[in-house]
Amino acid sequence: MEVPSKAVQTLMEIGVATAASGLASQALTIFEGIGAVRPDSEGVGMGVAMAQMGARAYDDAAKTLRDQVLARHPTSVEAKMFLGLALKLGGRNAECDSVIKELAASSDAKARDFATTLKAP
Repeated sequence: MEVPSKAVQTLMEIGVATAASGLASQALTIFEGIGAVRPDSEGVGMGVAMAQMGARAYDDAAKTLRDQVLARHPTSVEAKMFLGLALKLGGRNAECDSVIKELAASSDAKARDFATTLKAP
């Protein structure tokens, strides 16, 4: 079944808003549905990780980002930024520092700025 891109975009926005509202299980359901029609989407895994972080499941979020997003999209700056955040929130500072170094060395200004933010205490 072909789902229009606009519908997928709208569902992604709803999923993000749901995750940001603290409704992790509902957000996961939305992202799983999107994943059924867009299995290679980088955004689905990041949405799942966002919902996991909202539920304070930081290790799960890091695993999702590594196994589902970065395994398929290894150069994704956004996924690396989310990974750094999950590691920082989960207290995995040594691993976070490694991601910070990678982001700080990026040619992407947004990644460098984010690395500075992650470095802050």
